[in-house]
Amino acid sequence: MRIAIFISSHGFGHAARATAIAEALSKRIPNLQFDLLTAVPEWFFKSAHIQFDYHYLDCDPGLKQTNPFDVDLQGSAYALDRLLPFDQIQIKTIAKRLNERRCRLVLCDVAVFGIAVAKIARLPSVLVENFTWDWIYHALSPRLPILGHYADILAPLIPQADLHIQTQPVCSPDSRALTVPPVSREPRTERQKTLGNDWALMPRSI
Repeated sequence: MRIAIFISSHGFGHAARATAIAEALSKRIPNLQFDLLTAVPEWFFKSAHIQFDYHYLDCDPGLKQTNPFDVDLQGSAYALDRLLPFDQIQIKTIAKRLNERRCRLVLCDVAVFGIAVAKIARLPSVLVENFTWDWIYHALSPRLPILGHYADILAPLIPQADLHIQTQPVCSPDSRALTVPPVSREPRTERQKTLGNDWALMPRSI
């Protein structure tokens, strides 16, 4: 079985969550393979315990930031202007490719571009998020009104997902979505191996 995953490239958090989901699914489904479509560098996924093919795709710029705390609103608007509305030819091309590769499901971590592709490919889609960009852009639109326009382009795609999963903490709860606890990868090293012999002396409540 093969699953396509579209991942936002805004930081590495979305990629880490998508990887955690892929690893969990791989434990349950033998020989599961993934097509990862994202602008997150391929090296990020090398440590994942999954079988995957990487495809560079800049489909979800999110927000441009000058540092971890400050947003470059104008830079974000320029990036969104190049991306939105989504290129329908590109959507059809990728949809055809997913069908050729016999993908059975499209999973999107925030990147709603994948939902548009899934519709054309006639594949079921799953959206995983704890916030969506339309919510972010609307909140920032008083500072730069054009962001409200981009929010209006993205918002209609969200309810088109066949399954909508929100991971806690959720920024904008949706009563139609399935809410789950935070999703993260399993530790690479067991606590006892990390802590060494001192583990035996520690209270078991830790």
